[in-house]
Amino acid sequence: MKRKYFFKTLTDYISCSKVLFVLTFFCLVAGTVIGSLSAITMNTENYESLSSYMNNFLSAYTIQPVDKVEIFKFSLYNNIKTVLFLWASGLCVWLIPFGVIQVAARGYKLGFTTVFLIQLYKGRGVLFILVSLLPQIMILFPALMIYTVFNIRYAVSLRNLKKRGETLNIRKEMYLKNLVFLLGMIAVLVLCSFIDAFVVPPVLKPICSFLGR
Repeated sequence: MKRKYFFKTLTDYISCSKVLFVLTFFCLVAGTVIGSLSAITMNTENYESLSSYMNNFLSAYTIQPVDKVEIFKFSLYNNIKTVLFLWASGLCVWLIPFGVIQVAARGYKLGFTTVFLIQLYKGRGVLFILVSLLPQIMILFPALMIYTVFNIRYAVSLRNLKKRGETLNIRKEMYLKNLVFLLGMIAVLVLCSFIDAFVVPPVLKPICSFLGR
């Protein structure tokens, strides 16, 4: 019953925010396209430098033990930085662009990494992409989009409430809702970082060995 209520609430929320979701998705796609073009047009010197770094990484990843705790900390740190920017963008309408830029930046990294790996390893690079980036694409990106749209709506609603001089109780409800969304997003980040640290490495290791041949 709770699951049905959750999905119905989420569906209604997305339906009421179609325009914002389209704009946010467009920013993600635009960032991905720009990142892809950056990888394609990269000069030879930078390409060779990144190729050497990637090959060294694969060799070391294959033969050395993986520090899963450090990977978890690093992944969580980077994810939380992004979400804190998104959270801050909801405090004021003038800060909204900072949240949107974060989404576009994530798209840029995805596009650049994907195209670079395919250029470097051809079809074999797809395996690396599917294992290492799929958790982000399937879980983190949708969550970031939902949270970005929430913060846009939150900033606009808060400004309107203050303009109309609404009571403090109504604004407290808004603050509580903001906190609930933030905690929910942090829970998603912990899950994604856990997958990056404890699920991906055992699967990725034989793939790195395969790519390094």
